[in-house]
Amino acid sequence: MTQNLPHVSLSPRTGSVGEIRARFHIGQLVRHAAAGFVAVIMDVDPEYAGLAEDTGDFQRHQPFYRLLVEGSDGQVLIYAPEEALSCHQTGGELNPRDREQLFFSDAAGHLAPLGQSIH
Repeated sequence: MTQNLPHVSLSPRTGSVGEIRARFHIGQLVRHAAAGFVAVIMDVDPEYAGLAEDTGDFQRHQPFYRLLVEGSDGQVLIYAPEEALSCHQTGGELNPRDREQLFFSDAAGHLAPLGQSIH
């Protein structure tokens, strides 16, 4: 799903908003359990922020992530629920060069995709 959805950026380490706590943070590498691809987290919603009929079999009251995936046709943004993701085997962090190409970082270490402000 690549539609334009509202977003809530979370702190890269604590990852909490209200009662919902995100397991992953912006800039982290994750693996999609069913599809097997590795992606980088670009943004986090505290719960599903799309159309009600688009959640499929997933619960909407969990964090949902915008993931950047490299494919043979270029880069694609995917919207995925937390329950479909796991940590990437490398420890889940981008190398510094890739991180600088994708994100702005403030003095506190909070990340935002280039071109977006940190909330």
